[in-house]
Amino acid sequence: METIWWIIVIALFVLGYIGIILPVLPDMPFFWAGFVIYHFFIDKVDLGWGFWITVHSMTLLFILGDFVIQGYLTKKYGGSNISVWASIIGMIVSIPFGPIAIVLVPMALIFVIEMLLNKTAKEAFKISLSSIFTLIFSTLFKLVVVTGVLIWFAWKVV
Repeated sequence: METIWWIIVIALFVLGYIGIILPVLPDMPFFWAGFVIYHFFIDKVDLGWGFWITVHSMTLLFILGDFVIQGYLTKKYGGSNISVWASIIGMIVSIPFGPIAIVLVPMALIFVIEMLLNKTAKEAFKISLSSIFTLIFSTLFKLVVVTGVLIWFAWKVV
């Protein structure tokens, strides 16, 4: 039975990584589920308060980064609320077309919307580019941080 639980934990971690790259899937709930299943169904090893506080803080930070920071930076560079929503919708719609589409489709949507809202091409491009840089930076940040936490987790359980 332990093997089945390990397969589930590993599958949840893989889904968590996929969720970092594909914004439709929630990333941190999958990691949380993997940690909790390990703790309650595989081994009650004490991961420690530091581990759980770090994972909890990461979850809050990732939520903040996904929604608040991207919207803030888009607006900081002159973007509209419509552009923020276009970015999110563009990412969701472009998922079947791969990772490059997840970057280019929202960027194009933001550019077109800002042009329709009477921005210059230079302003619209700057706004769309800032949104995409935020997406790429937050994705890379999550990958590094989650990998660090998974290494910490593996060190604790091995």
